[in-house]
Amino acid sequence: MTIRPVHSSFPVSSGFRTPDRPDHEGIDIAAPIGTPILAPVDAVVVEGADRPPGAVSGFGNWVWLDAQDGHGVDLIFGHMRHASILVKHGDRVRAGEQIASVGSEGESTGPHLHFEVWGPPGRVGGQARNPQGFLAGAVDPGAQVDTGTETGDDAFPLPRGFYFGPLEGPASSISGLHGSERPEWIAGLKRWQRAQRVAETGVYDDATADAARAVQFAHGFVPDGLIGPATWQAGLTGDTAGTTTGARPRTLHLVDHAAARPGARAVRADGYHGAVRYLVDSPERGLINKKLLPEEAAGYLELDMPLVSNWQKGKNATADWRRGFDGGVADARAADDWHRHCGGPAGAPIFFSIDDDLSLAEWNSMASHYLRGAASVLGKQRVGAYCKFLACEWAVQDDVVGTCRDGSGKRFLWQPNTWLNGRPLGTVSEHACLFQRLIHPRDHVTVAGINVDVNDTLTADFGQWQFAAEPVVPEPEPVVPDRISVREPEGYEIAWHPGPGSRAGHGPYKRIYLHTTENQDWIGRAENVADGQAVRRDGSYHYIVDDNHIIQTVTTKNAAWGVPVRGVDDGNHDSVHIAMVGTSGAIPRWTGENPNRETNPKTRQGWLEHDKMLDMVAFTVATVSTEHGIPIERVDIAGVGDDRHGVSSHNNYTFGSVRLKGFKDGTHWDVPDSFPYDVVLAAAKQYAALPVDPDRFPLPSGHYWGPLSGPAESWSNRFGNEPQASIDGLRRWQTLLGIPPTAVYDDATRDAAIAMQQAKGWPVSGHVFAGEWYGVVKDGWRLDAPRRFAPSARKVTDATGPGHTDRFGMAATDLGVMTRTPSGRILAVFGDTFRDPMVGGDDWRAPVALYSDTTRLDDGIVWHEAAGADSNYARQLWPYEHTDGRTVLPSDVITIGPDIFLHVMINQGLGNVVRTEIWRSGDDGKSWQPTGARFDAGLHGGFAQLWTWERDDDGWVYVFSTGFQRDKGLILRRVREDRITDPGAYEGWGWRDGRWGWGNPPTPVLEREPSAEKFGELCLRKIQNKWVLVNFDASTTGGYDIDLRLLDSPTDNLYLARKTTPLRGSAWGDEGNDRIAQLYGPSIVPGSTLDNLHLLVSQWNTAAGWPYRAMQFEIPRP
Repeated sequence: MTIRPVHSSFPVSSGFRTPDRPDHEGIDIAAPIGTPILAPVDAVVVEGADRPPGAVSGFGNWVWLDAQDGHGVDLIFGHMRHASILVKHGDRVRAGEQIASVGSEGESTGPHLHFEVWGPPGRVGGQARNPQGFLAGAVDPGAQVDTGTETGDDAFPLPRGFYFGPLEGPASSISGLHGSERPEWIAGLKRWQRAQRVAETGVYDDATADAARAVQFAHGFVPDGLIGPATWQAGLTGDTAGTTTGARPRTLHLVDHAAARPGARAVRADGYHGAVRYLVDSPERGLINKKLLPEEAAGYLELDMPLVSNWQKGKNATADWRRGFDGGVADARAADDWHRHCGGPAGAPIFFSIDDDLSLAEWNSMASHYLRGAASVLGKQRVGAYCKFLACEWAVQDDVVGTCRDGSGKRFLWQPNTWLNGRPLGTVSEHACLFQRLIHPRDHVTVAGINVDVNDTLTADFGQWQFAAEPVVPEPEPVVPDRISVREPEGYEIAWHPGPGSRAGHGPYKRIYLHTTENQDWIGRAENVADGQAVRRDGSYHYIVDDNHIIQTVTTKNAAWGVPVRGVDDGNHDSVHIAMVGTSGAIPRWTGENPNRETNPKTRQGWLEHDKMLDMVAFTVATVSTEHGIPIERVDIAGVGDDRHGVSSHNNYTFGSVRLKGFKDGTHWDVPDSFPYDVVLAAAKQYAALPVDPDRFPLPSGHYWGPLSGPAESWSNRFGNEPQASIDGLRRWQTLLGIPPTAVYDDATRDAAIAMQQAKGWPVSGHVFAGEWYGVVKDGWRLDAPRRFAPSARKVTDATGPGHTDRFGMAATDLGVMTRTPSGRILAVFGDTFRDPMVGGDDWRAPVALYSDTTRLDDGIVWHEAAGADSNYARQLWPYEHTDGRTVLPSDVITIGPDIFLHVMINQGLGNVVRTEIWRSGDDGKSWQPTGARFDAGLHGGFAQLWTWERDDDGWVYVFSTGFQRDKGLILRRVREDRITDPGAYEGWGWRDGRWGWGNPPTPVLEREPSAEKFGELCLRKIQNKWVLVNFDASTTGGYDIDLRLLDSPTDNLYLARKTTPLRGSAWGDEGNDRIAQLYGPSIVPGSTLDNLHLLVSQWNTAAGWPYRAMQFEIPRP
């Protein structure tokens, strides 16, 4: 069943490829801002909230769904506000699930949903289809439809695509609580409940969800607790009734997890039988609550729940197995020490993770030796491996893992349900004893709010401690007299979730105000509250706590909008705001408008039912109190009026403001005085008294030390209101590295972070994240003093700007794509140019060009005259008017024989490419004529807008290109030099029939990789028989820099090509020889050699309008 993305009552305001809009690849549906947008079918998210705000050309923002598997289409939804997008890359969505809300972003002329449908292989490479055809027969959201052909007493009673599930689910989730359900649906659910021997309530409740999970476990279904057709039939006809408390099924289901420790009781409560647990944290990846603890192990043993040991610290580039034999020796020693410390039996195996889609060459050269190193410590029989399907075969062939002790012949191999090399999901190696069937984030399984993977046992001995002959009693923790007793001794994770508004800075904090969000109890999520605030911009909190977890949406560096906003000295500047997801009223659930009123507040017992939420609030209060010195003492209405410091509520502020402010500031009555302050504040004092790990990262999750000009997550300690923990922490990090302990983010701190990131192969930002903190504080990493802060490049000179190009009437300009003219001069073609040093000034021109006769590049390039009729003033190379944002920007320039060819982009507003063209000069660049070669902006999916090209000795001209929106990868084409102006003569380098070849539609040769995801300006030149490709890297991860790749041929595999990053982006004020703020547009200077390579690099301070210039840099040999 297909569900319309919005209701059919909203009209189509613009159709598919209409005569007036032949390039309109979708339909526009006029709907008010905020209208929910639903997924029409089950799909996987390709792009959503993970795409930066406003980064999709034309759309502003979009959601891209891949429904190729079930429906053969990709779906595009455009123009919504970024903050309304509820999904991200990799998420699986169900038909009817809300993915975003209607907006009017990008080039929209009013609120509407732009909706596109693309056939196989999808949005890239596929053909656009008329969405009206796709929506033919689709039902409106929430519509009741025919149940189909299924009939009879055992027929599933709901329409196709629907299921029994929670009230807060999408339209396809039937709970029995809404009041609009059909009688036969309620009767059907009661019948299923009767078969499962649970209360026949006719509503989807906890007992029903638990029974559904039991059925799903017994039949190998995904244990989501929802009752669809398969779970329905299995529950009616199977023998699983009562299995939630009955005998253990033959296949056991174990969880593994790294983010936090739910504990044995929570694991069992959610229907799982045991766990595979890590023996080490991964602080460099932010996983500091990952490893097994002795008391946690004791909990599993006490409940007779299987426990398996696993070791994994690094991942991807830092993977443990990449360290070979010696790494295996070191890890096995550490693993066995902690395994035994936690009570692990001497004979139990330890699984070592090969958590990568590695090649056979990598297995043979590194991974197999790593396992042999572990075996040299533990003995082969105690070595297990977590590895992909093919690696299980390799491990058996190389005989590097132990054999299960149950006589099954299986090996200690734990296989994930991924990297199956073309095999269908669910394919299991015959040698494996454990199968990781459900994997986060693909399958969205949680225990106590913590993401987990789910593993099936495949034989009786799967490495569990309990199979060993003589288990060791865990070492008890030392007893401390009068030990503090709290629910979570390790505390709770506080996740960072930005978006809601705030005001920079704050005053001295005096009070913590508690709030409720006035959502229904139990079903609201903190993230949904925050996302709604981000859309409406009507309020915000520092912290939001629901019944499962805590998020922080505004850093305490800044003031949240928790009470009425009335200026810098309002009630927000001196208070921290903590909100609970739920209501302050006595009615916990409702339909329609919130019926709760101040006269009927929630009772004390009603509050106490939210025991975990209250405990998390207590932990948050303790955290804020410790960081900002706020007393953990109750402040009532009179106390607010007296301006006392402590913990209060919005209710108490509303009424206390009469005396504090001289007027009643608002009408809010949350949180009423029935709230159990005594319980919460007592727990908060207990949390505040816990010993704090002196080595913990002192900033909030996801934050870092960085420049003052950075986003909210960047802490410079220069604003003056940061908590003492931030100041002391950064000073400690600096002291350990032997750099000046200024306690502020400065050049020395940035350079030290860069040195560490380069040494470890991490993305280079110069910021100090949790990984950089733990690497220094816990792992003991130190600077290599003799090579400290050596710059990787040298700025030679400003190539444009006052004193350089103002005498040609071009004090402000950028780009500067360059070639050697037929006469041997250097010709540089520049982009948008202005007479005065300011973007948007007088005499806007583009393109313009200058000549240089410079021979010693190390002395800096000098311009000698302007191209065109006036050698003293850089005129526009050909006439046109800059109306409505129209401008012509150079892409690249090339000399072939006596002619120079210039590829340009015709823009109607920056980044909105209308088409591209090739122009020719036959007089050394002085005058230019159109060649008639025009290319559509949508050619090859928009990947052929921004070009770089270079001629080879074989007469071919090779062209790398991308889009001009910095959101695409690279494609490669070629053309014979004598047909360079013939658009039909260009042929693509593409993947077809299992191999790469010329003459195919071009396939991206580099995309969707960290630091190789999105590209800006490019330059390809052949130097000393090598091909040098430089580009601006606009990638989300590891981007904002200039990368260089050295190739033997343009068709080299760019994923494997040698890459250096000679120039990196920085904040304004943080620049240096190899650091440039707002950099872009690299162009190789003619005359460069591999040993003396010079680049022209552009810079534009988009906020101030200046600097806007090109600069010359010498970079090291690649």
